[in-house]
Amino acid sequence: MNLPLSPQDKPYNVRIDTAAGAIRYLGMGGRAVRSVSARDILAAHWNDRKGPASAPSPTGHVTALPRIKEGALSYELRDTTAGRLLGTTPGARHLPGRTPHPLASFSPDGRFFAFTPASALADVRPSPLTYTRHIVVWDVEARRPAADVTMRRGSEPSASLAVANAGGEPVVYGIVSGQVWDLTHSKPLTPFREGISPTRMALHPRASRMTLNDGTVLELPTGRLLHDRTERDVGDAMAYNGDGDLLAVADGSGRILLYDGTMRSPRGVLAGGEPEGADGTPAPVTALTFSPDGRTLAAGTQAGGIRLWDIPSRTMIGAPLPTSGDRVRTLAFSADGDSLHIQGSHTRPRTRSLAPEQLVAELCTRVGPLTPGEWAAYIPDEEHRATC
Repeated sequence: MNLPLSPQDKPYNVRIDTAAGAIRYLGMGGRAVRSVSARDILAAHWNDRKGPASAPSPTGHVTALPRIKEGALSYELRDTTAGRLLGTTPGARHLPGRTPHPLASFSPDGRFFAFTPASALADVRPSPLTYTRHIVVWDVEARRPAADVTMRRGSEPSASLAVANAGGEPVVYGIVSGQVWDLTHSKPLTPFREGISPTRMALHPRASRMTLNDGTVLELPTGRLLHDRTERDVGDAMAYNGDGDLLAVADGSGRILLYDGTMRSPRGVLAGGEPEGADGTPAPVTALTFSPDGRTLAAGTQAGGIRLWDIPSRTMIGAPLPTSGDRVRTLAFSADGDSLHIQGSHTRPRTRSLAPEQLVAELCTRVGPLTPGEWAAYIPDEEHRATC
């Protein structure tokens, strides 16, 4: 569990108030009782069985929710805010008797959604030679199937999946045996090379280039090499801003490296905050997303922490958001930037409000307005004024 605590406090005598949805502890050397709102955290349903996770669209409008029925995996596409059903994809069969380990991805503009039930991370038996893999592509805008890509029999399953909107037509890309493939047209874009193999892809918002997590940048759709790999794995999370002129890359040690859109020029490093790892080191960043205006970057970690960064100043915004401690798999801002959609490895998707007016209303409901005496104690340098 990750909770924002006062930096001056060393909490002890911690108590959980399930009725109030709060965690209370003694701080300031035992002179004050602190309360931290944890209603959403305490209500989180933890599931130790790692099943398919939901997938929020980059635009924040739609969430894809997995469904397994009669040996087939499909997704329901729902309006993220209202929960209204927008469509259900065709099913794709997975290996009998096994939980699917799917790959799922939206195109950067949210137009297309693609998924396949088997990935290179799955323990695939029987032999891949006896199993044909399908990638289902759904047109979110038209609410109908857009394509059904069949990977050639005998190929290894893909380690990563991405779908681009190429002039209104979907193009699916995957990393197969260390090579990037245009799976729609069954052609490799990169040769096989010894050494570190990429495992993640990030598509430019206009689908004009692709960045791999070994530092390689490719032009799309040709596959022409724009920037060669760095000979090191730069982490599991990457994200472009909406304009495509800034790329955030997790470096595997808790830091976030900022580059221009071509990954040629460094633009800064985001680092800081309390260590989250068991050994006192920063936890690796596992999910990144920019707000629609590009001014805020949300970063989720392996230890479940979520931090917000102000991009113009390169500084952290407030304290980390309270979470259940579940590894963060995906993050997505709402279309207006006032909410953050969060998907963990073991918990259900949840939405965290970031709108200042709603946060103020919640605070006023919880603690009420400050009396003149309380104001003088906590904010002595400012003149008292009505707060709620």
